[in-house]
Amino acid sequence: MVKKLPFILFLTLLFFFQLKGKAQVYGNEWIKYNQRYYSFKIANSSIHKIDYNTLVTSGIPVSSFSHENIQIFGREQEIPLFIDLGTDATFGPGDFIAFYGERNDGWLDATLYEDPTWQGNPKYSLYNDTIQYFFTWNNQTNNARYIVETDTDFPSYTPSDYIIFETSAFYNSAYNEGEKTSDASSSFYMPGEGWGNVPVNGASGYTLNISAPTPFAYTNINAPLSYFEAVSVSNSNAAFSGLGNHHLQFTVGATDFIIEDTIFTGYKAINIAQSFPSSILNSVTTPLKWRILGDQGATTDFQSLNYWSIRYPRIPNLGNSNNLSFKVQNNTLQTKIRLDLSNLIFSNPYVFVNGTIPRKVPLILNSSVYSTLIPNDGSS
Repeated sequence: MVKKLPFILFLTLLFFFQLKGKAQVYGNEWIKYNQRYYSFKIANSSIHKIDYNTLVTSGIPVSSFSHENIQIFGREQEIPLFIDLGTDATFGPGDFIAFYGERNDGWLDATLYEDPTWQGNPKYSLYNDTIQYFFTWNNQTNNARYIVETDTDFPSYTPSDYIIFETSAFYNSAYNEGEKTSDASSSFYMPGEGWGNVPVNGASGYTLNISAPTPFAYTNINAPLSYFEAVSVSNSNAAFSGLGNHHLQFTVGATDFIIEDTIFTGYKAINIAQSFPSSILNSVTTPLKWRILGDQGATTDFQSLNYWSIRYPRIPNLGNSNNLSFKVQNNTLQTKIRLDLSNLIFSNPYVFVNGTIPRKVPLILNSSVYSTLIPNDGSS
């Protein structure tokens, strides 16, 4: 009986492992092994185009399938497409595929952490800022496409006062090992681990002054709250005489509105997620301060900033740009959201709406602005 025990134990462990393994999601479930995939790289988040001639010169047998069969995958999911067929109904020379593709950031890295909230820098990948997208085709005609909207009845809708825009910055000059134990880092991904700026010693005080771009901030009385996120990491565990050996503070605006003020001890990641009044924003840049107060009598107070982000209401002004990514809120009083966009520079504009239902909406010159109507979405 003694000799059989290890064998029985082994079978028990193997059976447990197999049961657990069946519930795992590996991320490659979207691959159909009876299809052929052609990879291409995306390094910036934007609307991208692939024309017919590019496919032909890449050796793709475009004559063997219909445009309805075309699929593009990115970030482990099918991407909605708009296929311009020109004046006929066939995909040929002069025609192209348009879609919204995103650069690589920390979207997949979050799965490496035991808790996704431990991620040190969701804005910057641990490995690469370029991602592979995949072109393929099947024999189906219900593949992901943008629904083409045609409504231009602008007088029936009230223009939105603002859009929701994000301004942010990430740092990648140093790799932060995250939380440690007895000055030893773990082989697992720990809270705060990721790319950030070089740790600075704020034992005597330190302030990083940031001019956060907040162009065309909407600050009227009906403006919604703005939202601030950041990850800051401590990099020392020195002796102290106060309440802790680190004192971190974030302020925003000319009046130094305090978003975060915390005293803590040891190697730790500080995740900040706070709302604040949009009225303190400036219409060009807004002061943002990352401060180590140095008032705890700590021998050293090393800390580093990984990233910061501000989502705020913005007047629908593109500032003489030819592209902009932003969010809109549903119109609670009407069935569609009307946007009047000003100061655009473009040729043959495309507006893609990547909501619950992907849509391509028209952008039409309407007096001195360009207007578009977006149906309310299933989410907010």
